[in-house]
Amino acid sequence: MKQLGILVMTALLFSTVGMAQNRKGNFMKPEDIAKKQAEKLKEELSLDENQEKKVYELNLETGRKKMELRNERREKEQRINNDMHDKMMQIHENQNKEMKKILSEEQFKKYEELLQKRRKNFRKNRKR
Repeated sequence: MKQLGILVMTALLFSTVGMAQNRKGNFMKPEDIAKKQAEKLKEELSLDENQEKKVYELNLETGRKKMELRNERREKEQRINNDMHDKMMQIHENQNKEMKKILSEEQFKKYEELLQKRRKNFRKNRKR
């Protein structure tokens, strides 16, 4: 009996991951996932209406919590990326100031042109 419970929970875990994303890779709504899971378990475990409702509510609550965590992670990653971008820009600005001190006016002008060309090529190659 205990093994059956473990087997059912394992199957549910893997089916949740599979159902959480649609074909385009976008996440489905927690309500849709909870409904599909409850319907599937109703069939597989012969759940009565009360059990199905409780399973749906539990899966819905779990799905909402997971969605909240994913959103928090995305926001945190975005803040980190923005901070990192700002720091990188500051490093480049400092490098350019120092290069301007080292190079002649003509050399620095050519240096800036080279940087522009590299950026353009980088963006072009990045789109591939």
